[in-house]
Amino acid sequence: GSAPGATDLGSVLMRGTTSFTTTAPTGIYYLTVVARNGHGVSAPSNEVALQVGCVTAPPAPGPLTFTTAGLSASLTWGAAATASGYLLEAGRSPGASDLGTVQLPNITTAAGSPPRGVYYLRVRAANACGVSPASNEVAVTLDGSVAVPAPPTGVVTAVTGNVVSMAWTPPTSGGTPVGYQVEAGNVPGGVLGVATTTAPLLVVAGAPSGTYYLRVRSFNAAGLGSATTDVTVTVP
Repeated sequence: GSAPGATDLGSVLMRGTTSFTTTAPTGIYYLTVVARNGHGVSAPSNEVALQVGCVTAPPAPGPLTFTTAGLSASLTWGAAATASGYLLEAGRSPGASDLGTVQLPNITTAAGSPPRGVYYLRVRAANACGVSPASNEVAVTLDGSVAVPAPPTGVVTAVTGNVVSMAWTPPTSGGTPVGYQVEAGNVPGGVLGVATTTAPLLVVAGAPSGTYYLRVRSFNAAGLGSATTDVTVTVP
């Protein structure tokens, strides 16, 4: 039916099966099943509402962020529910898309190396029903220089015996990091030792007993970025 409890759209007779497959126009359908034999028809099953196809355009994508490295830029945005693809708009001025619109598959990252300049970028989600409002807009400057990366985020730690594990999320602004510096001190902000890694994680085995204050910095050819807030770990 086209509404709860209705059977106005018709019925389909099936024999010797408990499943049914068909195609149907976009819409919401209310379905029930009844059993029948030579003595009559049973009471109906429970009713289910089935949505076929999309009904509305997707919502706007999540926050759009970027990092740069020389003449290259990497973009990341939050996924939009019901999206089947995305549109990346680029303009020479805020709100403009005079440089073009790029159709993207159902991904949430993109990268490129366009000519030098300032680009105003935003992303829209799309599906068969339409296109969403735009995400936030970012202004990306590509002049060949390398910017210092922003601090990482989401630092987490774990201690198992004398093994200390640490992980974090790469920054989503500033220059693209090529590595990370982990600092450890016995007081907040202090530095007893330094380790570097190219991956967003570090595992230290054989750490001496004690309480340590840890922080992470991103770095690239432009230099060392600001530190994250200290996290405290205690090794038994």
